[in-house]
Amino acid sequence: MLRDEGDAKLIYEQIRVPLVKDRDLTVRVTRSFSPDTGTYEVASLAVPNEGPPESRDYVRVRTSLTRWSLAPVPDGGTAVTYRICTDAGTRLPAWILDRIQRDAGVKILRAMLDRAREKNP
Repeated sequence: MLRDEGDAKLIYEQIRVPLVKDRDLTVRVTRSFSPDTGTYEVASLAVPNEGPPESRDYVRVRTSLTRWSLAPVPDGGTAVTYRICTDAGTRLPAWILDRIQRDAGVKILRAMLDRAREKNP
């Protein structure tokens, strides 16, 4: 984490990618809550010029937009929606990009659940 401003954070990430050069990116992450609907939203946007300088070790991801929405549903559960739009730089086979994105969403959701359990044992 490069900067923490409460509901907004600037984060630098390095991403391991099978069979091709690893990626890196800097994202601005914001979170919001709507008391009217009980919905939480977390959004991130790539800001490639705000993080560490580019390195020969990584391909810089310049386009990435994600949005999580967590909304209560009548049965007491939560509806989770995850959307991502990214250009991982250079040509990547679709199956690699699909796997990275699918795995990332699951890993992030698991981390969010683990953190919630730690704060509310």
